[in-house]
Amino acid sequence: MSGVPKIEIVESAETLKSLMKQQKAALNHAKVQSLYLLKINVAETVRPDRSHYGAL
Repeated sequence: MSGVPKIEIVESAETLKSLMKQQKAALNHAKVQSLYLLKINVAETVRPDRSHYGAL
């Protein structure tokens, strides 16, 4: 399935949260945030959820 990561995140959630706070660039913050959300099982995929947009 596309968008589902096949990696093991070895950093702890606390480490990722700390790294997220240290990021200056928005893109870097978003990358670390993605890893953090995957680590704490809030997100299951790295693809954006567009279900709230409805049919276009």
